[in-house]
Amino acid sequence: MNVLLVMPKTGYLWDEWSTPPIGIAYVSSYLKANQINVYTINMNLEDNSVYDVLEKNIKKYDIEILGTGELVVNYEKIQEIARAAKAIKPEIKIWIGGGACYQ
Repeated sequence: MNVLLVMPKTGYLWDEWSTPPIGIAYVSSYLKANQINVYTINMNLEDNSVYDVLEKNIKKYDIEILGTGELVVNYEKIQEIARAAKAIKPEIKIWIGGGACYQ
C-alpha cells in the first residue's frame, strides 16, 4: 500500500510563518512502523500548484490513499487537495484528520 500525506499550505496565515506538520509526522511514523509505504509533502515548501505537485507524486509513487488535515481555518485548502487528488486519480481514497474533520 502506498500512502501520500500532504500538509496544506498555511504560511499565508501568519506572515510567512507556518507550524511544523507534527500531526502528519506522527501518522507517517505509525504507518511506517506497520510496513506501509509513506510519502509526505509539505505544501509550504512547494512553489508549484497543488494539482501539479500532487499529480507528480501520485503518479510517481502509485498512491492509493492520500491523507491530509489541518484546522478548520484551512478547510478550503484541504478541499483543494482532495479535489485535485480525485481529479488526478478518481479511485484514490482520501483521509482527512485534524480539527478540520469536525466540521
